Amino acid sequence: MNRALTRVMALVTSSACLALAAGVAAQPGTGAAGPSTVAAATPVDVVLVGRAGTEGSLAERIRSWFGTTTTLSIVNERELVAERVLGPLPTRRVAVWVTERTPGEARLYFAVTGETQAATRYLIRDVPLNKGFDELGSERVAQVVHSSVTALIEGSVEVAERPEIERELAAPVEPAKPSLARPHKPIFVEPPKSRKKQARRSSPGPSFSPLAGAFYRGALSGDEGFAHGPGLALGGTLGYGRFGVGAVGRGEYVLPHSEHFEDLDITLSGFAARLGARGVWIVGETNLDLELGAGLSWVRYDPEETLLGPIPLARDVGTRFFEFASVGASRRVGPLRVGGRLELELYPVRYHYDLKSGQEIGSASRLQPGLALEIVFD
Repeated sequence: MNRALTRVMALVTSSACLALAAGVAAQPGTGAAGPSTVAAATPVDVVLVGRAGTEGSLAERIRSWFGTTTTLSIVNERELVAERVLGPLPTRRVAVWVTERTPGEARLYFAVTGETQAATRYLIRDVPLNKGFDELGSERVAQVVHSSVTALIEGSVEVAERPEIERELAAPVEPAKPSLARPHKPIFVEPPKSRKKQARRSSPGPSFSPLAGAFYRGALSGDEGFAHGPGLALGGTLGYGRFGVGAVGRGEYVLPHSEHFEDLDITLSGFAARLGARGVWIVGETNLDLELGAGLSWVRYDPEETLLGPIPLARDVGTRFFEFASVGASRRVGPLRVGGRLELELYPVRYHYDLKSGQEIGSASRLQPGLALEIVFD
């Protein structure tokens, strides 16, 4: 097969490639390719990766398409290095990497640089190969290299965004499977039309994080004084990127403490349990969260009766219902998160203490602020 016949076959079989590069006016002649005047003004660096540089005559055919007026350099490399494609490149140049994606397909990466790295534009082209980089395959790849470079320089083709190039470079290549289908047309990677839609398509779904922690909490409770004690927390969170929702349950033991009510001392202790919904916002290394819910507390009332003092009611345990709101902030320290919480409990009913005569001697506050220090495993 002579070169003229090879070129004619390449032009016919790669018509789909040229249709994707609409607006490109440069066409080769019957002999050597007619170089584009636009492409001639911009240096072009071509890297032939792996078999693209060791089999066939791809380098020679690329030179024939660009002609002698274009500043063209062609080098061979053993493998494709993603950092070179995405890293800093010389300004006002076109860089092309030709790789064998599968035995039946070549992949071309293009990078057109401007004055700054941020101005770099990218393009991906896939070219079908019947028998690797033989005469027909090399001619077809060379034609796509020339037409794509010309279209990029003239700005007549849509380019791909950098995140799309990063994903394609990071994606593993699946081995080719035997197929009776005809070779498919070249695939041009369109830039995503909407970042939000792209994020929704690539999102793997919510992640679940169990929560277990220990805390020490103190609260001001009116005439009952300062109630404090240790506690445990159990729950879980469904994460959606930087945000999360979930539920948490907390149990606290209130240590015994004695308070003076007029002429009577009363020892108070108890236990509290709460259940609430939880929202999380991750800001860098810091987790901010909000908890809302309700709970019950059991307060033990144990008066210290004296011979000359007033006569109190008998010792007892009171059950109290409350609603709460809690705001926390924590920061990761190794496998743990350490932080603090500001809390507010609202008791719909006011609980009070009476003597046996019916006289009220004190009461608990309906609005009780609290502070907790906690260590969380999640």
